[in-house]
Amino acid sequence: MAPRKKIAQSLTAYQCRISPKYRTENLLISSEESKATINLFELLKKYFEYIKTSKVDAYTNRTILLEGKAEEGVVNDSVQRLVIHPKAGKANENFTVVEHTTNKITVFSGENNSAIYGHNIFCYQKGEENVLIFHRHGQSGCKTAFQNTFNDFLAQQGLVCHLEVMVSNGMFEGRERYVPEKLSLLTTYSDISSDAADNIGKKKRKKVEQEVIISLNAPRAGNVVAFLRGITKKQPSIDELKSVLVKDEYPDQFDDAKLTLKFGQVRRKISLSEFSGLIAEYDITDDLEYYADGTIQKDKLYALADQYALSFFEE
Repeated sequence: MAPRKKIAQSLTAYQCRISPKYRTENLLISSEESKATINLFELLKKYFEYIKTSKVDAYTNRTILLEGKAEEGVVNDSVQRLVIHPKAGKANENFTVVEHTTNKITVFSGENNSAIYGHNIFCYQKGEENVLIFHRHGQSGCKTAFQNTFNDFLAQQGLVCHLEVMVSNGMFEGRERYVPEKLSLLTTYSDISSDAADNIGKKKRKKVEQEVIISLNAPRAGNVVAFLRGITKKQPSIDELKSVLVKDEYPDQFDDAKLTLKFGQVRRKISLSEFSGLIAEYDITDDLEYYADGTIQKDKLYALADQYALSFFEE
């Protein structure tokens, strides 16, 4: 029997900031004017109770449900840890299940059902500092479902959660962080009817009118690759990318772009607007330990998450 192929595994770290809606101050951190008014872990515990009934976020139709309790513990004398294993998936999409022994097919309506899958979220706190780590198993890490439903919960209190991506350069030593493979240049148009009545209640959606795919291995793409590799936390803009492409004599008549990036064994096709959130993806596929059936050994996953979190806290 051929060995089971490993599914790509990665960690992405974020710093959580809680602010009053429409304002910028961080209520988790003391300032000269006032002390911190919110303890993140106490707030998260209340949110965890909130998602013990399945919740669907209104923006992306993602479902999240927490069946068990949060695992509460410590990493060392100064760092606390909460771990949850929620299930998440997409709502409002029909899905089909086949029973292997009989080939019986069952179709479930997305209006009342969601296909959900298990995830791991690690939350760390040291004093007023925090790190949230999302474990990606294959394509999904449930960060969107977590953040949007957390914000639904916080809205009742006039608060909002911001998750800011974190990059620990030390964890990437000796390995290539990401490899840009392809760039898709998109010219889009808005799918809006000339009859205003047809547009009532509909979201404005962009459709692709033209797509140009550039291989980033091509000699002319050198400036693009250098541009992408030079970005860490900075969010690239379309205008900046256009200026680089002009140098390489590529067309600049486009208003969106998608990138195909490789992180270790992980490949992602992402829009330019998501770039800064994914360049911090830390591939742990080969660092994990697996049982014979291919499942991950929990202790090793926890140890890697702890190690990654500790790299962000000052000694």
